[in-house]
Amino acid sequence: PRSLDLVDRLSELNVETLIITGDNDEIVATADSVRLSSELLGSTLEIVTDSGHLPNEEQPAKFVELVIGFLAK
Repeated sequence: PRSLDLVDRLSELNVETLIITGDNDEIVATADSVRLSSELLGSTLEIVTDSGHLPNEEQPAKFVELVIGFLAK
């Protein structure tokens, strides 16, 4: 069976992508988000302060600001 781990193939993609994570995320480590961003060409990483795994719920105004800013590019 083929492996479903495609992390090593992320560098093959070149897609504008916004990655938003919370600085207190206990589910996905910040280091993993940084790695994802470094592997995914065309990505932008935003780390929301005072937020955990769900910055869209914990910091909704900041989340919307980041998404609108990204889409306006």
